[in-house]
Amino acid sequence: MIQITQKQKKVLFLFVPLFLIAGSLYIILSTLQNNIVYFKTPTEILDEFTTYPKNTRLRIGGLVKKNTLQRESNTQINFILTDFKNSLSITYKGILPDLFRQGQCVIVEGMFYETTTFYAERILAKHDENYVPRELQESLKEQNQIQYYANCQTG
Repeated sequence: MIQITQKQKKVLFLFVPLFLIAGSLYIILSTLQNNIVYFKTPTEILDEFTTYPKNTRLRIGGLVKKNTLQRESNTQINFILTDFKNSLSITYKGILPDLFRQGQCVIVEGMFYETTTFYAERILAKHDENYVPRELQESLKEQNQIQYYANCQTG
C-alpha cells in the first residue's frame, strides 16, 4: 500500500482544485470562442472582407443612411448602413425594432453569404440618447465624423 506524506497531501490539496478550475475555464472559454461576435464598422468590414470565411457571423454598427430604406415585402427590408467613409447594403427579414429609423444608429448581426450584401438576422436599435457602442464612438472620432457622432448621440 502506498502511503501519502503530509507534504504530498498539501500539494494534492492545492493543485487538484487548481487543475479542475483551469480545466473548467478552458472548456468554458473554448465554447464561448465559437459564439463570440465582434463589432465592426462598414469601413473595417470592407477592408477585411476577403479575409472572412464564408458564413461568418458578424456585428456591424453604423448609421442607417437616409432615403435608402426599401420594403421588398411585409417582412423584408433593404437599407444602406454607413459610417460616412464606406457603406454596406443590408437585407433584413423580420419585424423591425420600434426604435428603428433612417438616420439612426443601429447594430446589425448576421452574415455575408455569396454576395457583398449583408443578411441581417437581428437589428439592435438605439435604446436611449446615450447609446453609442464604444467601438463606433472611437471609429467616428478617428474619422472626424462629428456630425455622425452627434446623430448617434441625439438621434
